[in-house]
Amino acid sequence: MKKKILFVIILITALFFMEPQMISQVNAKEIPVEKITFDIYRENLLKGETFTLRATITPTNATNKSILWSSNNETVATVDQTGKVTAKGEGTALISAVTSDGWKVAKCEVVVSRIRPQLNGYTVNETEKIIENFPLGFTKSDFLWISKSNGTIQIKKNGREIQNSEKMGTGTTVTIDNDVTYTMVILGDVNGDGELTIVDLAKCKLHTIWKENLTGCYEKAVDFNGDKVVNIIDLSRLKLKLIGKI
Repeated sequence: MKKKILFVIILITALFFMEPQMISQVNAKEIPVEKITFDIYRENLLKGETFTLRATITPTNATNKSILWSSNNETVATVDQTGKVTAKGEGTALISAVTSDGWKVAKCEVVVSRIRPQLNGYTVNETEKIIENFPLGFTKSDFLWISKSNGTIQIKKNGREIQNSEKMGTGTTVTIDNDVTYTMVILGDVNGDGELTIVDLAKCKLHTIWKENLTGCYEKAVDFNGDKVVNIIDLSRLKLKLIGKI
């Protein structure tokens, strides 16, 4: 009987000392990451611009929330270990966040441009390297004000750098960062002076009767209906524009 009582006392004592250790082991069990998500999954930037990606880990009480950030194209965009993305050059890059626990991944596509397309009324045609839809009388200062480019901009007419107050016209070139050049097209401005006059009408008429051949951006400047053929219809619309009817 004494042996049984002694055994029970020893057992109770052992359980008393083992219980905190068992509880500690349960509490020490790691809670794994189930997923990682971003607040956005696509962003458009200009060269030099930055933004910060915000990553959310589920569950919120996961044991290991550390993240490794990376870019698959650092010539386009880089990312630091806080999620801050910096646009470096034109193109597309994928920004990835990978969790240390479970290797869960989230990705964001970053598209970097030199000029933002369709900004304040003008359109950039990246295929033809043409800038369209400018109003007549637009100056270099006007362009610099709305272009929002962080790189260098050279604006030339007939190979000459123009003054800030000088009007831009059809055929004026805009060079971004010394390596990408766009040509301006202003509807109705056939001779490239940035204005609409009888001279433009005369040049368009000579083209329609095969006395003068308009090509490239100058032909595009009088293609009012966008059918890539300059004819009597375009000439009529140019007349209406000249007298302020359209």
